[in-house]
This record gives sequence, C-alpha cells and structure tokens, in this order.
Amino acid sequence: MADKGAGMTSAIVEKATTPFFSARAGNHTGLGLTASSHMVSTLKGKLFISSIPGA
Repeated sequence: MADKGAGMTSAIVEKATTPFFSARAGNHTGLGLTASSHMVSTLKGKLFISSIPGA
C-alpha cells in the first residue's frame, strides 16, 4: 500500500508508532499508526514503515 504524503525523516519514522505522536499540525490524536501497529502485532505480523522525505 502506498500513500501520497510528503515522506518522513528517519527520526519521524522511529516515533511514528508512539502513542499520541503526530508530525502534522492541528488537532490530531496520533493514534492511527499506533493502533495499526498493535493490530498487526496481535495477529503475529510485522509492520514495516519505509519513507523518504520529499517522495
């Protein structure tokens, strides 16, 4: 699956699944990737996040 975002730095990728972390401005909960990560882990899977800034 791919998205059309602006990409993330390696520092942001490291924090991406941390509860309540959001790199976006505004009123965001920062729970989307955290919930996804926990769901994948519960199902004995692995979540890999690969991103390049500006791509």
